[in-house]
Amino acid sequence: MLKYEIVGEVAESCLPAGRGRKRQNMFFVYILKSVKDNNLYIGKTNNLKRRIFEHNNNYVQSTKSRAPFILLEFFECLNEKEAVKIEKEYKKGYRREEIKRKFNIV
Repeated sequence: MLKYEIVGEVAESCLPAGRGRKRQNMFFVYILKSVKDNNLYIGKTNNLKRRIFEHNNNYVQSTKSRAPFILLEFFECLNEKEAVKIEKEYKKGYRREEIKRKFNIV
């Protein structure tokens, strides 16, 4: 599992020829914070940009009333099984509280 904090990203077009990112089987666990109510949302996906777009544009029923969202952190996983395991860990009380402390969420 690789852990990232959002800083910036290099466009694939800026990479040398033949060095594009291939992440067909990669999964991500992501942590979003609602700007509207300051609550967290934790989920998993195989396409992080698309999923955040869906959350922020009211395509996700469970978060429709809480948009817009800020991506706080995400974790890159090698497969869906690992992503499910990590997502469950972060949805439990102690990990969720750890994230709240880290990002000063009341």
